[in-house]
Amino acid sequence: MTDSKEMVEYLESCTIPDGCVIGKLCSLSKPFNDFYSNERGKVKSSIRWLHNEKLREADQILPGELAEMCTSSQENVSIIIHNNPAKISDAPTIAHEIAHVIAKDEGYPFIGHYPGCVDREVIYLCKNLGEMIHDPLVIKKLLSYGFNLQKEYADDCVEGIKAIKKINKSGIERIRVTFFFTQLLLEQDLIFEDETNPCYEYIQKLGAEYPDIMAKSREIYRYINQIGYDTPRKVRIIFDKIFEIYPNLRDLTEIYQK
Repeated sequence: MTDSKEMVEYLESCTIPDGCVIGKLCSLSKPFNDFYSNERGKVKSSIRWLHNEKLREADQILPGELAEMCTSSQENVSIIIHNNPAKISDAPTIAHEIAHVIAKDEGYPFIGHYPGCVDREVIYLCKNLGEMIHDPLVIKKLLSYGFNLQKEYADDCVEGIKAIKKINKSGIERIRVTFFFTQLLLEQDLIFEDETNPCYEYIQKLGAEYPDIMAKSREIYRYINQIGYDTPRKVRIIFDKIFEIYPNLRDLTEIYQK
């Protein structure tokens, strides 16, 4: 998105009042109210709330997603939401996006694609690489406030696995699947004991179907656990390690960090 007068007017036409999101969820969800009360002071960016249904098709979040955080070149933050006003079932997802804003403002590095990129495979690759670290980081924070994330994990796992079944697992897409598997393993540690994860057997089956991909995922998973990902410096070390493993990614990605 550009910063022209026309774009500003367009964004304003899609903007939702803060109370339709924050006020609503604070009144509906104790975990959200506790999270927001304690964490709001860490948000340095101004947040614009946008209603997905009013956005142009090119700017809308993917079908099935409830929310997404977007940043502009000026580091302004927008969070796009599907439901207006927000519903209680949206509380974990919207808290998740706010936690991403906090991570950005605390200086955690984010992965973006190279300027002007229109290759959807590259865009999704960057998304998967960033989420591999940032989503477990966010999940750990949300669990501390009492959010139950088991259903969200199971739903994401099922949808992700469906998508994996459809893609051609070669080149960039094989790397995307590697990052997705690694993320599932990291999140499983936080949300479940292995055997209580409803997707546990499915993940094992997928590992058997794609043993080389799962082996690489487990290698990255072990490295991440060895380093940890609870500080911006550690996350940067992990991203640098990923670029050592996949040197071609350096030309496709950019790291954004305050």
